[in-house]
Amino acid sequence: MEWYEQWTKPFGTASTYEGMLPEGQRVHFIMGSGGGMYSDVDSVVENRYLAIKHIGVLNESNEELPPDEAFLKWSGAMKTYTLSEKQGVTALEVTVDCEEEYVEMMNSTFPPALIEVQRLSSLSQDTKGN
Repeated sequence: MEWYEQWTKPFGTASTYEGMLPEGQRVHFIMGSGGGMYSDVDSVVENRYLAIKHIGVLNESNEELPPDEAFLKWSGAMKTYTLSEKQGVTALEVTVDCEEEYVEMMNSTFPPALIEVQRLSSLSQDTKGN
């Protein structure tokens, strides 16, 4: 969880999650001050692919809120992470479904977050090598 909290800092300091990532599980993605969103793990291929379906929002006490009109506009949006390897180089591809009003934010926030993922991956490799 510590590494998740590091790579998600561009989205909001102190971001964390509660739950497990096996397929079919529910996860709460929590902002530092409380609130956030809840999602279901749609598909997992270990060390290759993760698909998360966003379902709804959490209140400040991190409880799931019932659907409303705004919620229904983006409920079911997917976020996928795909790892592939070619000639010894691993690539991470991320796809994000989102409302038009959030595209610019995602385009400006994901690049620094993914740079942090790359840095953490390098740290992990260094740890394994020693």
